[in-house]
Amino acid sequence: MPSKPSILGKILRHIRFLLSSPDVSGRIDLSGRNVLITGVAFKSIGYETARILATWGANVTGTTLHNPSELQASLRQAISGADSHGEVLVHRLDLCDYSGTEEFVEFYKTTIGSSLHVLVNNAGVHRNILNPRERPPTASDGLEIHWRTNFLGSFHLTQRMLPLLINGATQSRSARVVNVSSHIHEFVRNEDVFADPNPYHSWSAYAVSKLALVHLSQELQRRYAQEFNIQSYALHPGSAYTNMTYPEAQTRDLGNFLDRVSRRLASLVLLSPGQAAQTSVMCASNENLKGGTYYDQCELKQLSPAASDKEFSAQLWEYANHWLESETLNGKKLNG
Repeated sequence: MPSKPSILGKILRHIRFLLSSPDVSGRIDLSGRNVLITGVAFKSIGYETARILATWGANVTGTTLHNPSELQASLRQAISGADSHGEVLVHRLDLCDYSGTEEFVEFYKTTIGSSLHVLVNNAGVHRNILNPRERPPTASDGLEIHWRTNFLGSFHLTQRMLPLLINGATQSRSARVVNVSSHIHEFVRNEDVFADPNPYHSWSAYAVSKLALVHLSQELQRRYAQEFNIQSYALHPGSAYTNMTYPEAQTRDLGNFLDRVSRRLASLVLLSPGQAAQTSVMCASNENLKGGTYYDQCELKQLSPAASDKEFSAQLWEYANHWLESETLNGKKLNG
């Protein structure tokens, strides 16, 4: 039985991971498995997830907003020393771009084929970390950026890749979807998902988008596990020092010395990307894991009361599906 979340438990788990070696999950042979991982930028959890799974033999396709050719070359170099490894391909994808996501799916079908075994929805954004009450950042279509990227973008890609996941599950033992959420989702309620964001707070917006990802995992499991053997997982990777946590400090006028000190301190108390990738790696590869579950730094945890609401999971699925099918892309608009 998974344990209930506690602050002390989270702290102890974080310390244990912080003191562990980067690779703690144990190698599994993934030869012949096609894996798609979003958000594989340099110094990210996605990059390390892609590197490890490719080293274990998976054929990995990664996505990024910037420098796909450099990332591809870097990942191929990183796995070249392995005794055996899979292939790595990196392609540009902006989850906020509806047409671009459609084009990426067609690219994948043409380049990789009609079979996918693992989808890792890792890409995400967290804006205005230091100034959370600033004006809500939006995507080009006017939707709040955390909601648009972290949830709707991931939902869009997942829906389009479902036929390929079904093919993957049919041709092999199973397929799975791994949604990289955050423990911060435990601090918001379902009522917050469609509430008027006034006053706006970027941390709350981020938490809401991550709660929606856990709901996505639950509804995927209910809809596709029994008939199609597609298992779904949600996870908190741990608090990590990644490309998501430090770019903002680089652009703010804090002074070179303070900037260097703050980054050094952050790197000492936060997990490395390699350490934080372990839960994603485990959920993507371990065949013994029960689907429809939530993991916090490789430990099985109970769902929060909000994430356990099956009716809301179904409601959110229908909302997102309606948005996806709408020609005008009517999503969660900002009030005012």
